[in-house]
Amino acid sequence: MKIGILSIYLHSNYGGILQVYALQTYLKNLGHDAIIIDGGRYSNPSLVKDFKKTIHWIMVEIKQRRFPHLHECSSFNHHNLTHFVSQHMKLLNKHDVKDIKAEEFDAIIVGSDQVWRKYPHVKDIAYYFLDFTSKWNIKRISYAASFGSDEWQYSVEETGRCGDMLKKFSSIS
Repeated sequence: MKIGILSIYLHSNYGGILQVYALQTYLKNLGHDAIIIDGGRYSNPSLVKDFKKTIHWIMVEIKQRRFPHLHECSSFNHHNLTHFVSQHMKLLNKHDVKDIKAEEFDAIIVGSDQVWRKYPHVKDIAYYFLDFTSKWNIKRISYAASFGSDEWQYSVEETGRCGDMLKKFSSIS
């Protein structure tokens, strides 16, 4: 089965990358073709750009009389994570979900973690509710998805919309 995985976007978040890597690895071990749907952030990493940022960060640390610990440098970590993702994870780089065709997948898994949390950088809540697949004949599965907050963040209208989209899921965990 060809399975798309939609998770919190891959940036310098170790936990996010490890959980989606673990899910992809597990699905592959079961014999599935598992692909992480990504907006292309890892398709062309710039080593030179990251190197310049790292050097700048080191210089600032030294000027402030601190010993630079590279694990604290975000651009250094970003490059390491980028390298890990490009070497160990299978990605479908699409800048827009409208570029994804229904026949590319038999199922899409959304999760894990706080994929349904209302984030300011996510313009449309429907994305992680797989609304872009509403006319596709595929399985929609949530895997350990959560709203990630002890306070409800959605309006009454958005809550109704979330409920309608969740009804289209084959399985929710």
